[in-house]
Amino acid sequence: MAIENTVNVILVLAIVLVMMMIIAYILRSKDATKHLARFVEKEQEDSARIQAIIDTAYDALVRIDNDGVILGWSHQAERIFGWPASQVIGDTLEKTIIPDRYRDAHLKGLRRFVESGTGPVVNKVIEISSLHIDGHEFPIELTIAPIKVQKGYEFNAFIRDISERKKIEEDLRASYAQLEAAEHEAKRNLERLSFTLESAVDAIITIDMECQILSFNHAAERVFGYQASEVIGLNVNTLMPEPYRSDHDSYVTRFLETKEPHIIGDVREVLGQKRDGTVFPITAAISAFLWEGEYIFTGIIREITKEKEMETSLIQSKEEAEKASKAKSEFLSSMSHELRTPLNAILGFSELLRSNTEDPLRGEKLENVEYIISSGKHLLALINEVLELSAIENRRVKLTIEPVSVINVIEESLALIRNVENKTNSTISVVSGSELFVHADYTKLKQIILNLISNAIKYNNDAGSIIVSWEDSSNGYVKISVSDSGIGIPENKHDAVFDAFNRLGQENSIIEGTGIGLLVTKELIELMGGSIDFESKEGEGSKFWVELPLAEGLNAQDQN
Repeated sequence: MAIENTVNVILVLAIVLVMMMIIAYILRSKDATKHLARFVEKEQEDSARIQAIIDTAYDALVRIDNDGVILGWSHQAERIFGWPASQVIGDTLEKTIIPDRYRDAHLKGLRRFVESGTGPVVNKVIEISSLHIDGHEFPIELTIAPIKVQKGYEFNAFIRDISERKKIEEDLRASYAQLEAAEHEAKRNLERLSFTLESAVDAIITIDMECQILSFNHAAERVFGYQASEVIGLNVNTLMPEPYRSDHDSYVTRFLETKEPHIIGDVREVLGQKRDGTVFPITAAISAFLWEGEYIFTGIIREITKEKEMETSLIQSKEEAEKASKAKSEFLSSMSHELRTPLNAILGFSELLRSNTEDPLRGEKLENVEYIISSGKHLLALINEVLELSAIENRRVKLTIEPVSVINVIEESLALIRNVENKTNSTISVVSGSELFVHADYTKLKQIILNLISNAIKYNNDAGSIIVSWEDSSNGYVKISVSDSGIGIPENKHDAVFDAFNRLGQENSIIEGTGIGLLVTKELIELMGGSIDFESKEGEGSKFWVELPLAEGLNAQDQN
């Protein structure tokens, strides 16, 4: 009985123990489940956090396996390449974002790494082109990190779109190239300017606001006798004699205070002083410009010693010429009276002999008297023309400039010509009838026209023609022309037409003339503000014309 009770107690205790063990196991199982649940939850949180980091990272993350099949595709990959993850996961990398020219190299590189565990681009940052969903290529920065897994390798590719950076780099390169080009051009310009300054004929000196010399070119060294190293830093008044030396700085000070350019911008004749103390004449042109808030003054200086000597020589020559001209005029005036008085007496007695009706001259005697009269008149005309030329040269001719009717002065000239012997029997025609007025001296213009028509008669062929015409030359002048069909002027003598006492090869001909008429005509026409010119061909004739200012607003009725 006692044994049985003991067995029962043991049995009960065993049952209780088993129950307790069961209860303990159950309790431990619940804690493990909770722990596992917490572990799984934590893993999920960590995974979500990692995915969030991946999706919000600036760089794209693409994960592939041994065969290049895409296993992962981050949000940034979607943004960069344009492919949604759902369309590329499971596809191969070379079919989506690798350009054609790189695909073979990509596949070979994968196989090499799987086989050897090494590769030239693994764990390195490289720059390469990639392919967008729309087909355009763009630059990326790529880092490939391999991970060993049970089935081989997986590769994580970290990708950054560097299009903007490349554009900036390209812009920077272009800017740098432009900067280099500008710097090169600036350097060339500086060298060119320096060469120009150093090779300039004129001395060029620059000074600052304290009048200290900043630059001194080779020409300045030659002009003043100083080397640049001797004067740079010195006051520029070192190069000046008194009183310029004392006054110079005050000119600069006044300009800086008032900005009034008393000498700036002008060319002045002043005196300079050489290193040996020699004072010499110069022209100085001063300019000023602002540089970094301070004025720089530039002086361009030319030594004019030779010019001054030449000027002095010219003045002396002019004075001597004026004295000679005055002496000539006085001589001509005196001689005119001394010559014309007996000449007029000779002509007067010759006319009496020729016109003596009580004992008329005949034969050779009459011819001799006619020759005396002709020669005397020629000599008298020569004296008168020489005196008139002298008066013109000395500006002693008095002119009355007024509106003159061209047709009136030509008609009066032709009337006078008709009273003169026409040795060539020339026919004179007037081919213009328009009424024009010119600004001229009536008497002198008539003298000019008479001289031109007279020359046309003298140098015409027998029974030749002469045409007198005038027209408005449409430049504010009236052109009056006299043309003939005579012997003309050889081309090699055209330059001497208006020379004094030059008869252009007719000195020994029977044609009378002094060789002064055309020169007098030229001087008179120019005194009236006009000009004279001609055209001529030997054997065909000549045409001389004068041009005088048109008197506008006048007509025949106004003149009357």
